[in-house]
Amino acid sequence: MPKKEKEKERRKVARVQVPMVGRVTYETKDEGSRTVQVVAQDISEEGAYLVASNCPAVGDRTKISLRCDSGFKQMKISLEAVGTVTRVDESDGKQNGFAVEFQVFSDVQTGRNFSNN
Repeated sequence: MPKKEKEKERRKVARVQVPMVGRVTYETKDEGSRTVQVVAQDISEEGAYLVASNCPAVGDRTKISLRCDSGFKQMKISLEAVGTVTRVDESDGKQNGFAVEFQVFSDVQTGRNFSNN
């Protein structure tokens, strides 16, 4: 069985591809606080896979702010989250990606908070 199919079988929750953009702030060991622009490749209630030009390191704590603006008032989605980087994938030097496991996230429109603890 291909690796991607095995990963899908292991997931506890479904991931969806939603066009969300935003920023991630994280603390580096050498440079202090950094903020990078990100695009969410996929997202679930437990975490997200984000694409960025620079990535935090595995284990870094992150503050995430994402939004999806479809152009329709009823379709606007925004979320904020705190999470930990669980994987970093470096590619050709132009685009990298990283996985974040959410500890806490909130729906900005409703003000509802959720925890994965």
